[in-house]
Amino acid sequence: MRYWGVGNENWGCGGRMTPEEYAAHYRRFATYLLPRGGIGETRTYLIACGPNRNDVDWTRRFFDSMQRQTGMVHGYAMHFYSNGKSPATKFTVETLREQLSSFAEMERAILQQNALLRSYDPGNRIGLLIDEWGVWDRIQPEDEKRYGRLWQQNTIRSAVAAALGLNVFHRQADKLVMCNLAQTVNVLHALLLTEGARTIRTPSYHAFELLKPHRAKTALRVDNEDKADLGLSVSASRQGKEMAISLVNPLHDEGMEVSCVLSGGAASGATARILHHSDFNACNTFDAPDAITPKAHSVTAAQGGLRIELPPLSVVTVSAQLA
Repeated sequence: MRYWGVGNENWGCGGRMTPEEYAAHYRRFATYLLPRGGIGETRTYLIACGPNRNDVDWTRRFFDSMQRQTGMVHGYAMHFYSNGKSPATKFTVETLREQLSSFAEMERAILQQNALLRSYDPGNRIGLLIDEWGVWDRIQPEDEKRYGRLWQQNTIRSAVAAALGLNVFHRQADKLVMCNLAQTVNVLHALLLTEGARTIRTPSYHAFELLKPHRAKTALRVDNEDKADLGLSVSASRQGKEMAISLVNPLHDEGMEVSCVLSGGAASGATARILHHSDFNACNTFDAPDAITPKAHSVTAAQGGLRIELPPLSVVTVSAQLA
């Protein structure tokens, strides 16, 4: 086993510690987790508890208290949940906009935490992680009683949130070493929900599947004119003549016509798939498991670029072949 978290959420449920208290515990336990640099033949990768969201005070005080023992830290993990003020299937326009706007905050947090980390680690040896992220809506007591603690339904809004988060990670891939949706089955921002012998794929499962074409490709820089927190979200990657472009429209009431210019190249052809539903509280259920699934979508490759229409609250991935 390579990855070891030395403590978890020590600023909260992991001990209610101050950064100074946690740094002392970290040095103590990391010493015993690093016998001669590893356990058996596996070199251990020790992960320190970073901040809750963008708490720069926690980061500064933790590393100031490490007494120059930063070599004991291999990874530094931030948690960033996008809390919702409504139950999963009862969001309002206001609570939807507030939650989806948090992904712009998460991107700013990555940039600021990485810059702060580099001030203590100019050699770029310590990797930044977001090892817990996702939407955390208000839990319905009847759902928790029936299905278990922290069970929540998953809607097209949840899928758009998942795609917004993945696009952030693609754009900031050079600053991150690991990003984990904390729960995958039956808890919070789950990809799968179960009831007895029945299992359904949530809309967020389909959002993850829709962005799979980025795997094994190299992230590309994207220049996006839309700078709004609830503006168009884009990420792109390439391997050889294959390019993947993911676009997310987080607006509930407005479509987008998108033109993508491929700098220094052109597409000889492209296909696209879309995840979309007109009702932002719509979800897959055990009786209707395929209410929201990806479908083929129209994309035009012409004049050195791509043109795509995005309906409100939609996720589209384009697979393009470069000329």
